[in-house]
Amino acid sequence: MFNKYNTFWLCLFGLMSILYVSSFIYSGIKAWRDMGAIHFNWLYLILGFIFCYWFIQLTKKPSLLNITLQNIERKMVEMGLTNAFIEELRHVLNSRLNTYGESAFREWFAGLNYQLPEEFKDEKAAIKLYEEHTELIEKQVKKLEQETKLTWGEQTVDLIGMNEKSRKVQLVIRHRLSDIALDLVD
Repeated sequence: MFNKYNTFWLCLFGLMSILYVSSFIYSGIKAWRDMGAIHFNWLYLILGFIFCYWFIQLTKKPSLLNITLQNIERKMVEMGLTNAFIEELRHVLNSRLNTYGESAFREWFAGLNYQLPEEFKDEKAAIKLYEEHTELIEKQVKKLEQETKLTWGEQTVDLIGMNEKSRKVQLVIRHRLSDIALDLVD
């Protein structure tokens, strides 16, 4: 998958491909002059095809077509979230979808990368969610601790200074939405 960290490799392999093609052309012309016909070195040709395939795979953008509200909701159910909690999340996701449009929503959702959506950064709203869904949040926090082998406090170091309840809610939301995004991106 192409991302900003691949820039170095793209430049390096772009330069290598230019050198490869130019050396292939040079050897072809030299062989044509020496033997009277163009001589193909099949090893170079096969390596060139492998390199091109790998380069295309490196730069290929992932398909975001699977990111729909229905698929997100289905994944939430699979993760064991309650219908009431799913409805809270769906309301926020639906408003973002309506505001920004389908393609921008898909890009945003795919790029969450364990960051908390802006709509859930309000501490009071997070505490309210915790109080309404305490059992679910605590169960999900325990699951996350088992999955990551880190305590919830270690996972929410970036949220220190906030209420404990809001930190737990925000931890669950950002992890579960990011996990869903990773599952849905091809």
